[in-house]
Amino acid sequence: MTTSATTPATDVSEDRRTLYNMDLEVLGDRLRRARLEKKVSQRDLSAGLFTSAYLSSLELGKTRPTYDTLINLAQRLDKSTDYFLRQASGMATEMDEEQVRILEIRLALLSAHTALEELADDRAEKALQQVGLHLARLTASEKARYYYLRGRYFNMREDPASALAELEQARKFLAEGYDAELEVLIEYGLGTAHYTQRRIMPALTHFLAAYDLVSAAKETMTINLKWRVLLCVANCYLLLNDWNQAIGSYKEALDEAGTSLLPTRQAAIYWGLASSYREQGDFMRAALNLGRCLQIYEEIEDQVQLLRTRNALAQMYTETGQYESAEEQVNEALRLARTAATPDQCDEMNAIVTLAKIRQKQTHLEEAHTLIEQALSGSENCNDVFRQGRLYRAVAEIQADLGNREASEQFYQKAFEVLEPSGLANSLADIYHSYGQVLRNWGEVERAFEYMEKAYKQRERGRLDRELERR
Repeated sequence: MTTSATTPATDVSEDRRTLYNMDLEVLGDRLRRARLEKKVSQRDLSAGLFTSAYLSSLELGKTRPTYDTLINLAQRLDKSTDYFLRQASGMATEMDEEQVRILEIRLALLSAHTALEELADDRAEKALQQVGLHLARLTASEKARYYYLRGRYFNMREDPASALAELEQARKFLAEGYDAELEVLIEYGLGTAHYTQRRIMPALTHFLAAYDLVSAAKETMTINLKWRVLLCVANCYLLLNDWNQAIGSYKEALDEAGTSLLPTRQAAIYWGLASSYREQGDFMRAALNLGRCLQIYEEIEDQVQLLRTRNALAQMYTETGQYESAEEQVNEALRLARTAATPDQCDEMNAIVTLAKIRQKQTHLEEAHTLIEQALSGSENCNDVFRQGRLYRAVAEIQADLGNREASEQFYQKAFEVLEPSGLANSLADIYHSYGQVLRNWGEVERAFEYMEKAYKQRERGRLDRELERR
């Protein structure tokens, strides 16, 4: 068979029948291979004939070309129509082509995994799209990994609802084709999606399930996940105000990671330990762990985290009455905030709030008031709920000290409006307690008791939830 105009009509009719009955994926694969062999792009090959999108559809096996289209492509690729329309010479050839196609799909799956490891979400998306077109050819275990990677992709894009849907699909296929490492990763992914939504108890449930699985596993690759899972468990306990459990999990994470831990991860664990000790009222150990954070961030020159650590350390010194040390740290934090390449309004606002609290503790109330007004004026571009709540609480407390009851009440209400829907139990309990103390100073004993009770219930509810979870 040839592509010339003198081809007998009977041969052309036979070619047309073959084309009509041809497996589109086989034909598309042959077109793509011939184009790559010719080293020509889809755009150049299709120029003057049709769109490159149409050629892409042919190569993906989604569209059947006309016979004339096939002749044109064959001529441009220096191939005969026989090359594209030939029937497999036997079972072995058919098997070879199918095996090559499956191998390519598996390579695309591996490419998606690599792209996600490198945080290249656009590249991961393209690879996953390629796999999705041929999903039926994969085993149940490979399908589970595909849906897991889609879940991981959506977690990376901070779309937890889509991540949960994909990860639940991964679970279903995993039941048919078990993979111990993948089971850990799916539980870890589900925990991450819930944590992003600030659904801390479901997140903890999945992280603990991952921890149990990884503890029982013997595969080296799976065991290397253990410290990461422990870090997530610790972060959940910290948000649930279970500080002893948080401290234990942070320390175990450090032990598991050993020398393999990246400096940024190590600093994150020290930060968690500092937060846990602070909530227990152990400010000395809290400051010690923040000092370790500070040292790491100075060594790796991470200006953003260095700023935040200095501010946190300033807050710690303020709590313990070390106002000179506190002011030194907060002034350095402000310098970093104002000279950053990409200034963050939240960071600068938070540092000014800390400086205002220092002045309040030193009873320099007018200066504290000036600073807090400055923080308020710069708060419009900060959408961080935690730091907004901290700002409004500081304003309310300073206004109370100045005897401005109406303004104080107004900002306490603002703090409630920001924090109550957030699920930040610890911050909410603190603001209730603060308001209760102020009410008591105003002689509002009954209302003071009401808010003290709210603070207690908030912490108690978290404790009971943790107890139920452990059972």
